[in-house]
Amino acid sequence: MNIDFISLGVSIVLIMAFIAPIYLHIRQSNLQMSRALAEIEKFAHSHGLNLNRMENWRKRYFIGLDSINAKLVYTSDMSTIPPSLLDLEEVAQILLEEHFHHAHINKGEKTKVLDSVYLLLLGIEGQELHRLEFYDGNKFSDLSGEAMLAKQWKKSIEEAIGAANPLKALSLSKA
Repeated sequence: MNIDFISLGVSIVLIMAFIAPIYLHIRQSNLQMSRALAEIEKFAHSHGLNLNRMENWRKRYFIGLDSINAKLVYTSDMSTIPPSLLDLEEVAQILLEEHFHHAHINKGEKTKVLDSVYLLLLGIEGQELHRLEFYDGNKFSDLSGEAMLAKQWKKSIEEAIGAANPLKALSLSKA
């Protein structure tokens, strides 16, 4: 068996040259994510919060709930937008808002395509207090379970509001 060490060396160098940028990109992305999560944790602690439920998705969005204090921490872009602190005591109603458009597949055949998913937090008089983006079709070309995620968070937020104020729980369950 005769091994051509020059060809082997060139092959290894080419493979390393191909893999190195991918490895560096993944490493940098993970480092940015860790920093962003640390900043959010620092933000929560500075406001005296203990987030007992947290979620981040698409290396962009973050939502966290302190159900004891009825507070929510949210950002739609962890790397550029600072987190917001939302007081759930002000919320009277939560709506799941999904926007669709119809796309033609074949002759006369249409399908619904989800364009965006939001949770709307409304005040006592029905005014919009906060709009929490879970998915925007202009930013992402595919869904990754955001509609189900928004439904789960709607339920969690309603439960936290109900635990903090049992009278609101009755009005939320009617909505």
